[in-house]
Amino acid sequence: PATQLIPPKKGLLVSSIKYFKYFSPATIVPDPVLEPTKWRQFRSLSIPLHSRTIWYRSLHGKLATKSTLHYYMPLVHTSPYCPHCPESSHSIETNDHFLFSCPVKLTVWRSIFTMYISGMSSESDEVFLQVLQNILSFNSWVIRISPVRLPEISVSQIFACTLLAIWQAHWRRIFDETPFIPDTVISKSIRHFSTLHSQFFID
Repeated sequence: PATQLIPPKKGLLVSSIKYFKYFSPATIVPDPVLEPTKWRQFRSLSIPLHSRTIWYRSLHGKLATKSTLHYYMPLVHTSPYCPHCPESSHSIETNDHFLFSCPVKLTVWRSIFTMYISGMSSESDEVFLQVLQNILSFNSWVIRISPVRLPEISVSQIFACTLLAIWQAHWRRIFDETPFIPDTVISKSIRHFSTLHSQFFID
């Protein structure tokens, strides 16, 4: 269904938690985000808690993207553009851009796929981005091609850990002005894989 942004209720303080929770597009017809069977798949995943929270918020469109923040607080967030992209590109930070299509983040996803999942990373941007969206919404059955590193970890677990590393690097750039360097984020993703493997697969 079509979506629209609903302005916050009058009287809410800009600094309040309730105001922040209004940072989400609202569907005109509130259809369920996932079917019950897919929610069960999501709940059954053995992934880090923070990854689960980020994934859940992504499914519901509750990400504090620059475009959303600019819409609600234009005096504080004066631009809807991605903080990682060059000013010349003027890429508006939508949910998709925040998660996947920002060039530096897409580089991370392609590298992780090449090393840990399959050669699908060689697909065009349009096809590859659709694969990522399908994994996010449990509409894809991507198969890991053997031999691969850490074969006990599933595609969904790799996806969740990479999502977490990207999220952490994104906000380090915002709050600490730490540059978003793909190689560093890839290394962080791999450390998340190893930690997950040691927690769930080593007796």
